[in-house]
Amino acid sequence: MTADALHCQRAAAEYIVGRGGDYVFTVKNTQRALRNLLKALRWKEVPVSSSIGERGRGRRERRTIKATEVA
Repeated sequence: MTADALHCQRAAAEYIVGRGGDYVFTVKNTQRALRNLLKALRWKEVPVSSSIGERGRGRRERRTIKATEVA
């Protein structure tokens, strides 16, 4: 399951895992403890899943996706 930052809550994660599922949540600065935990991970060691570069509105933009598991 994927969800935006609104659904990044412990109860939602526990419900999904309890039913045998996996999830991907967006984490923003409003979840400071979780964000700090994630920032401390060794992201340079995590392989890139997808990377897209584009030009628009007078600038170049690159979006990169990496995913990893945490306990």
